[in-house]
Amino acid sequence: WTATRWVSNYDDYKNVVDNGSDGDAARSLRGGSWNVNSYNVRSAYRDRSDPNYRLNYIGFRLVMFAPGS
Repeated sequence: WTATRWVSNYDDYKNVVDNGSDGDAARSLRGGSWNVNSYNVRSAYRDRSDPNYRLNYIGFRLVMFAPGS
């Protein structure tokens, strides 16, 4: 997730006047989804969703291997 208000053409983003994080406007999802296909895994992948929408494959995850594993 990002707090960035969704615009379909990323090149137009610089022209978005209101990028506030409040309200129900769609927000941008940025790459890394492991749940669908290789296209969605790319860090450059973008999509949109309602800011209140939750799924187990949306979000930021950290992974650290334990010493000796």
